[in-house]
Amino acid sequence: MSVFTSFRYMSTLVPMLALALIFAALAFGISELRTSEPYYGIDPTISVEGTGKVTAKPDIASFSFNVHSEDASQEAAQAKAAEREKAILSYLREQGVADDDLATENYNLSPRYEYKIDTSCRTYCPGEQVQVGYQVDETVTVTVRDLTKAGEFVAGAGARGAENVSQLSYRIDDPAAFREEAVAQAIANAQEKARARAKALGGRLGELQYFSEMADDTPYYPMYAKAEMSDASGAPSLPAGDTEIIVTVSATYFLK
Repeated sequence: MSVFTSFRYMSTLVPMLALALIFAALAFGISELRTSEPYYGIDPTISVEGTGKVTAKPDIASFSFNVHSEDASQEAAQAKAAEREKAILSYLREQGVADDDLATENYNLSPRYEYKIDTSCRTYCPGEQVQVGYQVDETVTVTVRDLTKAGEFVAGAGARGAENVSQLSYRIDDPAAFREEAVAQAIANAQEKARARAKALGGRLGELQYFSEMADDTPYYPMYAKAEMSDASGAPSLPAGDTEIIVTVSATYFLK
């Protein structure tokens, strides 16, 4: 074989080997691309929110009242307040209110002043603050577990000297079970939405990637109309109405 022939043979073989190597590299790369796992977060996902709502009747209520007394000495002012408070609490205990449901929220003993002016002067008559005694202010909160007697308790406390009696506040004593029911409804609602979205996109719902519950799941206690007077004792009839526990969840699923 001549040198010219060898050179021509090599010039043909080298490009063919190069092309073979290129095709092999491409095939290897495509194989690796097809078999490698996708990076986290690249797979398509579906994010939805679900809402669950449970309506329940409040089973507990509370109200507060104030006891106020004034007198020249601390002892006398405290004695008056104690006597009035005793009459109110004794009445409530007689009606079945437990001691654990009677809580003193605030007790304050303070001097009492009056602004007095010297009226004996003929021109400018300056005045001054003069202590004339003491005053006691006490706030007590009452928890009512028998809602049929709530209006009666409010009226009874007021008749025995309670001042600044607040409106009844209704709530659920143990809302945990109702909340879990609302969470289950919210999850089912989110799953239903996610399946519908996946079907509309021509895919199937994959595994759960992310889940969270919204923090604002405080029971909603609506305001009610004015109280109605009962025809028996004159105590107000205070309807509790319904309570709504609303929970919202967020969920993200992989799309297959």
